[in-house]
Amino acid sequence: RLHYFRENFDAAVPLFEKALMIRRQVYGDNHQKVAELLEQYAKLLRKMNKRGTAEELEAKALHIRHTQQGWKGF
Repeated sequence: RLHYFRENFDAAVPLFEKALMIRRQVYGDNHQKVAELLEQYAKLLRKMNKRGTAEELEAKALHIRHTQQGWKGF
């Protein structure tokens, strides 16, 4: 997050990817902690003007949250 707040976005990307890999290994692909990190990563990508990729991550995060909360019809 330090790189994010210092707007050193390029340095933050591999750290987010590594953190995402770790969370998926520890919690599984459909855990709230994975969704939380996907949302943070998407926020970073938006700052980098990578809107398409950010939207994909946000959609994955939303799917995880809906699945975990029992919402099937979204």
